[in-house]
Amino acid sequence: MNKKVSVLILPLLMAACAVSARAHFHNAEMALMAKDYTTAVSEYDEVLKQQPDSVTARFGKAKALYGAKRWAEAKTLFEEFIAKTDNDQHEYRNERRDAAFYRDRCTQEMGGTVAQDPTKIPPPPMGE
Repeated sequence: MNKKVSVLILPLLMAACAVSARAHFHNAEMALMAKDYTTAVSEYDEVLKQQPDSVTARFGKAKALYGAKRWAEAKTLFEEFIAKTDNDQHEYRNERRDAAFYRDRCTQEMGGTVAQDPTKIPPPPMGE
């Protein structure tokens, strides 16, 4: 193959990978909504093969693993998501809160206990 043709093909191949990752992400989200956790996990795996730093795919896969009751794997991914979004806390505020909740639920499902943060205990009802 001559140099001119390969220069033209390379950008097309790179664009095809990006479209493919988007398609896998879409399929994963649809499978997650349909509670088809096995398909969702495999589709998120495909996204993570192409975009290993994708925090949204990591969070989605963690939710799918949680739905599939694969607690240990889900907990690990929730922890990774929290760590990877530490510098973007505002942007991922809701997802980080959910990830912390589900990480703790995974711990409980595996027989562990989760200490309650006293700063997050709601005050008693008025008059008590």
